[in-house]
Amino acid sequence: MNFIVNYLLISLPEFFAVTLFAIVVYGENFHRVKRKLVYIALIGSLVSDLLWYFNIFIDFRVLITIFLSMVLYMAFLKKGILQSILMVLTSMAVLLTFEMIVAVIFTQFMSYEEIINHFNNKLLVTWSYILPIYLLSWLLVQRKFSLQNWFRDRINDKQITYQWLVVLFLVGLQLFVIVYLNYAFYMKSTFLLTKVIFNIHGLPIFSIFLIVINLLLIEAIWKLKTKYSEMEITRAENNYNQHLEGLLKKLRMERHDFMNEIQTIHGMVQAGMYSHLGEYMAQLVQHVRSGHYTVKIGNIPVNAFLYTKLGEFEEKNIEFREIVETESTFPTIKGFELVKIISNLIDNAIRAVSEGKTAGEQPYVEIYWGIKASKDIIKVSNNGPKIDKKVIDLLFEEGYTTKQQKENSGFGLAIVKSIINKYNGKIYVESTSEKTSFIIELPL
Repeated sequence: MNFIVNYLLISLPEFFAVTLFAIVVYGENFHRVKRKLVYIALIGSLVSDLLWYFNIFIDFRVLITIFLSMVLYMAFLKKGILQSILMVLTSMAVLLTFEMIVAVIFTQFMSYEEIINHFNNKLLVTWSYILPIYLLSWLLVQRKFSLQNWFRDRINDKQITYQWLVVLFLVGLQLFVIVYLNYAFYMKSTFLLTKVIFNIHGLPIFSIFLIVINLLLIEAIWKLKTKYSEMEITRAENNYNQHLEGLLKKLRMERHDFMNEIQTIHGMVQAGMYSHLGEYMAQLVQHVRSGHYTVKIGNIPVNAFLYTKLGEFEEKNIEFREIVETESTFPTIKGFELVKIISNLIDNAIRAVSEGKTAGEQPYVEIYWGIKASKDIIKVSNNGPKIDKKVIDLLFEEGYTTKQQKENSGFGLAIVKSIINKYNGKIYVESTSEKTSFIIELPL
C-alpha cells in the first residue's frame, strides 16, 4: 500500500514534471502529446520506484532512469537519439538543481532520516521542488518559447543546427554531471547513510568524464566557429555578386542606349540631316549631363549598392539626395553588413514614398554620411508618411511589418538592429509629418 501511495503522490508527479519541462523546452505542443506524456510518466516513475524498492545502488538507478527516459522519448515522441539524450539531461539537471536547493533548506530544520522515513515530510519536500518546475514549464508555454523554434527562426543551415545541438548536448551533459556531483557530495557529507560512487579503486571517474566532455565541447565550438566563418564568407560573396550583377545590368542598359543613340546619329549623317543633327546632339549632351550622377560615398560596397539603386530612383521618379561630410569608409564595420543595413533602410524609404502620401510635390530619399562626436553617423531619410510612436516601438521586433504584403516580411529591421548591436552601436527613429529619419550611430 505504501508503495502505491508513494508512486501516485510523489514519484508519478515528479516524473511528469521533469518530462513536461523537457517537451516544453524543446518545442513539443503539450495538448498534442499530453496522453503520450502521461504514458511516459507512468512507465518511468514505476521503474524508478521499483529500483528504489529493490535497493538498487543510487548511481545505477540514475543511469537506468536516464537510459529508460531516452528510450521512452524515442518510442512515444519519435525523437532522435541526440535530442532524446539532450531532453533527458536538461530535465534531470533542472530536477537535481531544484531538489538540491530545497534539500539544503529543509535539512536546516529536520534530518535526512526524518524526510525519508516520514511520508508527510517526504511529500512536502518533493512538492516543494516540483511545483517550481511546473511553474517554469507554464511560463515557457505562455511565452511560446522553445529551443526548436529559436533555431528554426534564426538558423536555416542544417549543419549549423546539428553543430548547435552537439554543443547544447555537451553543455547539458556537463551541467548534469556538475549538478549531480554537487548534490551527491552534499548528500554524502551531510548524511552518513547515503552512498555515492565518486571513484572506482581510486580512479576519479566523474572528474575524468568532465575533462573529456570539456575537450569535446572545445572541439564542437571550434567547428561551429569555423562553420559560421564559412557562412559569413559565402554571405559576403553573394552580397558582392548581387551588387556586381546590378552594376553589370545597368552598364548593359547604358550600352544599349548608347548604341541606339550612335545609330540615330549615323542615320542622320547618312541622310544629310545636319540641321536636325545639331539639335539632337545638343539634347543628347544635356541629357548626359543631367543624368550622369556620381555617388560620393567612399565605401566601395555601399557606393556600388547605391549606384545600382539610381535606376530605380529614376524609374519611380524619386529624387535621390546625398549628404557626405566625411571621406571615412567606416572601416570598423564589415562592408557586406553595412550594405545589408543601408539596403534595408533604402528599400523601406523607397516603399514609404511610393505607397504613401509625401510631404511636398517631389518624393525623395536622402542619405547622410558623416562623423559627429567620435561616432560614425548614417541617416536615411524620406518625406513619406509620419510613423506613429507606437509603431516605432515595434519596428525592430522580428515578424512585425507595416507592408501591405505580409509574407516573408518583418525581419529586415530586426536584422539591421542585430548587426548594429553586434558593433555596439544604436539605431533610433525620428518621424514628423515632413520627414522620417532612421539614424545609426556606430562607435569609431
